[in-house]
Amino acid sequence: MSTGNRDESSLKHDAADPPKHATPDGHAGIRESIWTISRGWQGIYFAFFSLQMVLGVSLIFWYHVFEHVEDSIVETLIGIVRDLASVSVGSAGTSYTLTEGARLLMILANNLEQWINKKWDERDARNRAAGLEEGEKKGRAVGLEEGRAVERAEWRAWNDRRMAAESRGEMFDEPMPGSDNGSVHAAED
Repeated sequence: MSTGNRDESSLKHDAADPPKHATPDGHAGIRESIWTISRGWQGIYFAFFSLQMVLGVSLIFWYHVFEHVEDSIVETLIGIVRDLASVSVGSAGTSYTLTEGARLLMILANNLEQWINKKWDERDARNRAAGLEEGEKKGRAVGLEEGRAVERAEWRAWNDRRMAAESRGEMFDEPMPGSDNGSVHAAED
């Protein structure tokens, strides 16, 4: 039995000759509805739609039957049908916007969260790199200060030995610190 659905006729095809719009498994691309509501959100969509339709139909009947009592039966029926069309389309659109809009907001929120986390990770990586650079600078400064302290100590010790030799009247021929053969650190460089 055929319902006259165009998608139903496209399902009847030879397996060797799938339609051009077929999925990899050979089935035609079937749509659930013109709105293409996600399966998990269909219940919520129909709940919103039903609630809006019940409220809308109730208001339409109340308005045309109880408020416009001067209208004839034909005018009342025409008004009800006209308003039902707009309420049904409006309810469908509003329900779709509420359900798919909520899903879209969740997707956007997830993408925004991923983007923010990526930016935080990049910032943390930059901070770690900057921290290493600062640490290297501090380490070099500490190393230079320690090197200068060692050099000053060598000079003081050399000068103390030189002055002691002069005060005793002895000849002092020890090379100065920092010269190629006078420094303890000359061999390390």
